Amino acid sequence: MTRSNKLESFFTGYLYPVIVAILILLGNIFAIEVYLNTINVLLVCLALLTCRTIRPLLPFLITFIYQVSNKYTPSKPAASDFYFTGWRAPLHLCLIGLLVFSIIVCLCRSGVFRLRNPLTIPLLLPTILFTVGMLANGYGHPEYYEMNFVWGLGVAVSIGVLFYIYYLGMQNEDPEELVSYFTFLTFVVSWILILEMAHGLLFCNWIVDGHIIRGSVQMGYGVNNLVAYNISMLIPINMYGFMKSRHPMACLVTAVLLYLATLITMSRNSILFGGIFFLIAFATAMFFGERKKLARAAFLTLALTAVLLLAFYGDVIRDLFKSMIDKGTSDSGRFDIWRMSFDLFREYPVFGAGFFGLRYSNGPFLPATIVPDFSHNTVFQLLGTTGLVGFIGYSVYRLATIKRILSHVNIEKWMFGLGALILAGESLLDNYVFNFYTAFYPIAALAILVLLDESQNSTRRSDAYFIKHWRS
Repeated sequence: MTRSNKLESFFTGYLYPVIVAILILLGNIFAIEVYLNTINVLLVCLALLTCRTIRPLLPFLITFIYQVSNKYTPSKPAASDFYFTGWRAPLHLCLIGLLVFSIIVCLCRSGVFRLRNPLTIPLLLPTILFTVGMLANGYGHPEYYEMNFVWGLGVAVSIGVLFYIYYLGMQNEDPEELVSYFTFLTFVVSWILILEMAHGLLFCNWIVDGHIIRGSVQMGYGVNNLVAYNISMLIPINMYGFMKSRHPMACLVTAVLLYLATLITMSRNSILFGGIFFLIAFATAMFFGERKKLARAAFLTLALTAVLLLAFYGDVIRDLFKSMIDKGTSDSGRFDIWRMSFDLFREYPVFGAGFFGLRYSNGPFLPATIVPDFSHNTVFQLLGTTGLVGFIGYSVYRLATIKRILSHVNIEKWMFGLGALILAGESLLDNYVFNFYTAFYPIAALAILVLLDESQNSTRRSDAYFIKHWRS
């Protein structure tokens, strides 16, 4: 085996994601993420320049945001400009440029730019319609802000362009092996977040006098709702690992710990939708998986454990989650935001008011800011900020992805479909679709699902051809 082949084998193997995870975890806990991120970027660039598959990008892209520490985060609690000042700003620009260059080289080496029939590219028309809706947001608004286009471009890239980078860059691989690899990668990423949550519980004063302080449960990459989404989105693929991997109990324990971590964030949205997707995944395992008896025994054990804990420690648990229980079903101002968004839609029905047209927090329109306010609901967000053009584009795209999942559905497609659709589900009460990094994981799951679907369709066509000609 040549040196190049050895490098490619290492970077596409199962040890590399573990190394990436360790660097991410150490960077977050010890606030040395700038230095370890540099190592991580150089490693992934070496991988991309060496390999003929985009696969090594997955561990980096899915995990890099989790290295952001509370000490240097640009958001709360630090609101730091550390990343953007001094020698760090040019360093990050150079690293981004090197990463983009390496991705392009890898895609060229893998042969994805060779001529092909555009009609064979999956989800092409829905993605184009979605992209047009995002780019045109706010067009014609009397106070149009150029950042509308920039934000819309970011959304289109994170969902549309990234899908084709994943899909085209891994097209030469065995989809079934990719399924196994992504399941393992999900397991590794899960433990990054579980350990970061454990660190927060032990050292960040999240619990005071037996109560979880809801506002304090946050990490460098976001407040409790964003943390909860990133945790809960990993549950379905871990449950697939429970059904298919050689270590089912490790995957099940991981899925349970992920949901417990979601509870600790006290994000009602993720507790609700994460719980729904967890139950759907569990029901799939109990009635359709290869380990039905084990799944049913595990479900009964977990249900009985939950009942016993509530019976014997109900008061402690109620005190622990007191702030969430007291909040109850309060809309947290969402109804007012939805009404404002719908009013903007009625005033600007075609292209909406733009992503920066919704300013519910500090005035009606357009202070110079980097991140817009959101409607905390996909439908109202689309109507208010992108109008009918964006709403129709997204609807066509979403229906096309659902059709792809349900066509000739099997366990793999169903579970990876859940992994992809949890983004859409939780965005019904929040704005995850319109953040960038929140799409990196579910879009990867969707790309692998499509590659698997194409492989299985090819097999079905080959079988049909053989049967037809054998009979004749």
